[in-house]
Amino acid sequence: MARPKSTVCLPETQHVDGKRSDLWCTVGLPGVPIEAKKDHHLALWTATKGQLMARYASDPRAKGHGIYVVFWFGQPSNIPVSPSATRPTTPQELEMMLEARLTEEERRMVAIHVIDCSVHQGSPIQLVGR
Repeated sequence: MARPKSTVCLPETQHVDGKRSDLWCTVGLPGVPIEAKKDHHLALWTATKGQLMARYASDPRAKGHGIYVVFWFGQPSNIPVSPSATRPTTPQELEMMLEARLTEEERRMVAIHVIDCSVHQGSPIQLVGR
């Protein structure tokens, strides 16, 4: 019987070009970079392409793959207005808006996940979408 592989996540991982992703996770090798932002971060709308894809997923070990994680805290008025001049009102809407900014090819390489960290009485934190 094959032994299950362990997942290892390393914070602030150095890349070949001297940049650092928030996390680098592997199940064996090579691994995938993860860029994480709070929903109110000023680079919310640009980090997928400007950071994750341009700096970290371009690392030869990642082969173009990456994960963008956004933590939703439930106050849409604090979220920067999108380039289309709208502001999401739910974590699901935020995830859809972020994905819509990617091409079909980019969607095959980059996963976007919004984690709902807002306070819901009696409810645990939830991963939105898939």
